[in-house]
Amino acid sequence: METVADALVSTLREFGARYVFGVSGANIEHIHDSLYRLGQNRLNSVLCKTETGAAFMADGYARQTGSIGVCCATSGGGAVNLAVGVAEARASGVPVLALVGCPPKSLQGRGAFQQAEGGGNQVDGEKMWRSVAKRVSVLKVEDFWPNLRSTLIAMLSGHPGPAVLLIPRDTMEEFVPPCPAGKLHRFCAQIRESVHSTYPVPLMPSAMFRSAWLEAKRPVVIAGAGIANSAQLTEWAEREQVPVATTLEAPSAFPQTNSQFLGMVGVAGHPTCHDYIERSDCILALGTSLDIMARAPIESAAREKPVCIVHTNLQALPDWSRLVAIEECPKRWLAQDFLSTDGDSSRLRDWPEPRPFERSVVRETERTDASGLGNTQAVEAMQSHLHAFDIVMMDAGNCAATAAHHLRFPAGVHSQITLGMGGMGYAVCAGIGAQLARHDQRTLVLCGDGAMLTTGMELHTAIELGLPILWVIFNDSQHGMCTTRQRKLFDGRIHATRYSQVDFVTMVSGLAGDNQIWLARADSQAAVSRRLQEYLQIEPRVPGMLELEISTEEVPPFFPFMSAESPKRERQVVERTLA
Repeated sequence: METVADALVSTLREFGARYVFGVSGANIEHIHDSLYRLGQNRLNSVLCKTETGAAFMADGYARQTGSIGVCCATSGGGAVNLAVGVAEARASGVPVLALVGCPPKSLQGRGAFQQAEGGGNQVDGEKMWRSVAKRVSVLKVEDFWPNLRSTLIAMLSGHPGPAVLLIPRDTMEEFVPPCPAGKLHRFCAQIRESVHSTYPVPLMPSAMFRSAWLEAKRPVVIAGAGIANSAQLTEWAEREQVPVATTLEAPSAFPQTNSQFLGMVGVAGHPTCHDYIERSDCILALGTSLDIMARAPIESAAREKPVCIVHTNLQALPDWSRLVAIEECPKRWLAQDFLSTDGDSSRLRDWPEPRPFERSVVRETERTDASGLGNTQAVEAMQSHLHAFDIVMMDAGNCAATAAHHLRFPAGVHSQITLGMGGMGYAVCAGIGAQLARHDQRTLVLCGDGAMLTTGMELHTAIELGLPILWVIFNDSQHGMCTTRQRKLFDGRIHATRYSQVDFVTMVSGLAGDNQIWLARADSQAAVSRRLQEYLQIEPRVPGMLELEISTEEVPPFFPFMSAESPKRERQVVERTLA
């Protein structure tokens, strides 16, 4: 017979999980002991520096594999820290499984250390988790197998999301009944079959939208993260002669080198893309619910057009008069070929090449050095080196907006900006999970100094594992997006967004031994290119960090800030978009 901890680890191993990201503690140590004994080099522990970082890594891993990411934490502060990353997974629809150790049942309600049963002065842990996860349950011996089955099915069915298993310490030592399927591999196969059986029969779009699409002369597809990197979409768009725009969350969801690529839509999108969508006569959105970050620049133009959204998440849709919404996996839906025109040659092929905004420098600030390095110059220097990377993770903020706006990602590169909760520091950690998911490739992480200060100690995790990840830190000693808003919305009163200079090269050098990580600085566009070339020539591959000394402050290519409307109207757009 197996204990709860052993049975859980063995099942996750057979289900295909490869890593459990976490920080140990008294009430989770049975899980780590089971991993040590039963992982079989197929399911391994990754010791993180923070529980938040662990959840972010599990999230990054899950996004790259399309399967579950697993993280764990002990009770009390560890569990609360883990909740930050689980909340991001919930907001972005990522199947992360959080294993949370709890005080033993025998002490619950009797003053256990870190107890969280609610009432009096106690945190109600279960209620907290229910507010951030798709499914939460307390793991018990008597319903171990059906509970675990239901948990995994819930995570992967419909719109994916995180699940939390609360496991009392003494429960981990109790013995579970035999696996009901006889063999673990059979039990796991049944779960996968159940996930697929939950998909509904794909629905045909309304007759009104289908007619509008088939008759359209300038139809447009907007591809979101839910259909990213789909060869099926690429083939269909080429056959149907329809241009495809992507969103900020997944800029390269559609190959940017493809002739059908229209550009990126949204708050950091291309003006040429927005202009074309305004002239379009029908819009099909796949894998995106067109939230405000995607639709802000096209809201007024799209409001009266026929629009169909196909996505697994239909919450908080735009209030448009001709909108049709279908709750479905966009890849499965597209395979039904509901909108095929057999390549109607009457459609106009007049979409433009994506064109970015002109670089806009804030010259009135004492921090601006006209000859120094700015965000746009930095990302332009990266363009010729992007082909060497397979994954590009961008942390939300000015550097991400600039990178997504100006870079053209080569074919096959997976790019991502996480906008679910949009917190600083996600990409610093998630890049580690992503790299472990695709271990034979390279990952590039672009982030600001604020993100690095938030979760930068997780570089130690990558150093220990020897992962070929390059972090590029845009260091301008401020929270740049916040500073820009203060200039725009608060008459230039800059407050609580700037801090003293941090030397990240020195800081990170203390995390590694000799030759364990490559470290460098760059203060000009030419230096950025030289340093990248230097890093890419290192063999064997090692982690790296390039600190960019940003001395030119720019207005980011963020739609509300680049608007040509009146200051009053611009302020209203900014406030609505950022609300």
